[in-house]
Amino acid sequence: MALIAIALLLLPFALSAVGQTWVRVINLALLYVMLALGLNIVVGFAGLLDLGYIAFYAVGAYVYALLASPHFGLHLPFWIALPIGFVVAALFGALLGAPTLKLRGDYLAIVTLGFGEIIRIFLNNLNAPVNITNGPQGINLIDPLRIGDFSFAKSELIAGVMLTGPMKYYYPLMLLTLLIAGSGVLFVMLLLLQLSTGSFKAAALVMINLPLSIIGGIAAVFLTQTSHPFESALALFGIGSGLYQPPVVSIASMVGFITLFGIAVRNGILLVNHYQHIVSHEGKPLEDAIIQGSMERLVPILMTALCAALGLLPLALAMGKPGSELLAPLAVVVLGGLISSTFLNLMVVPAAYSLFFGVKRAAPARTAGPLARLIRLKSR
Repeated sequence: MALIAIALLLLPFALSAVGQTWVRVINLALLYVMLALGLNIVVGFAGLLDLGYIAFYAVGAYVYALLASPHFGLHLPFWIALPIGFVVAALFGALLGAPTLKLRGDYLAIVTLGFGEIIRIFLNNLNAPVNITNGPQGINLIDPLRIGDFSFAKSELIAGVMLTGPMKYYYPLMLLTLLIAGSGVLFVMLLLLQLSTGSFKAAALVMINLPLSIIGGIAAVFLTQTSHPFESALALFGIGSGLYQPPVVSIASMVGFITLFGIAVRNGILLVNHYQHIVSHEGKPLEDAIIQGSMERLVPILMTALCAALGLLPLALAMGKPGSELLAPLAVVVLGGLISSTFLNLMVVPAAYSLFFGVKRAAPARTAGPLARLIRLKSR
């Protein structure tokens, strides 16, 4: 994972050695990757065969260009023009979506494909009698992205490194792509958990287990991959005279974190599904179901964690020996995460389930005061 991150950071420098054109090509590719991720939600998850998806991109792009170019003499800031372009593109989506809600399959594909072609022809010919889109030539001299005095279009020296305009655009585009891809992964996980638990709130509750597993894994990596962990921890907070030494996070460690996510999510599903089973099939109140379900799932969860820990312990103890370069870091991360996720899961999930699904204790009866009793006596 670290090697992939370094490769992505150095990619524009490697491409710029043969010309800035290749950096621009990568920037366009990142734009199309983000479009593909959005199309995957519409087609892959929702099952809607939308062949006019690119038309909404064109609408938003033209609106932004008209608001931030000399074409109409408008030079709105990026933070104003971008939301306007988003709103106009969303409005076109609503106008197209409203009459096609009942269409499915080939019929939806034909309608959306026609919409995409209409937008293309319309924009290419909207230059007479009033020149709005400049026809096939398009809109030129669009204002560059600026954040204060920092312009993404100019080449300048930053921290001793020369960055060109295309290279500056590469990094925010890459960050947006990774954020959208990560959000897509979380969305898919939430969708699958919702199908498993039958409740969005229960699915969100299971997702809480992910950071619980990371805590122990990070602590284990810090303790085992740092030469002086105590001094390094003090230096991290500015205490002591030592220097902070970051731990080494290898690809095997990252695989260990992914394994932890699966274990943590499985434990959460076991608890939540059992709570729902007790409430729906045994008819018990929610508070009793949480207590009974936690007690009944306590031994299986602990035994699973203990068996996994016993199997991983020899691998973790072999750290530093020849042949343990891959399995030892993975075992250390999983062991640390098992400790934190297992115990925090057994405490946080029952409490959060009670909070999410509203276990309310009956308020103690309040004794009427002397004035209230006197009013009651007079009313009689």
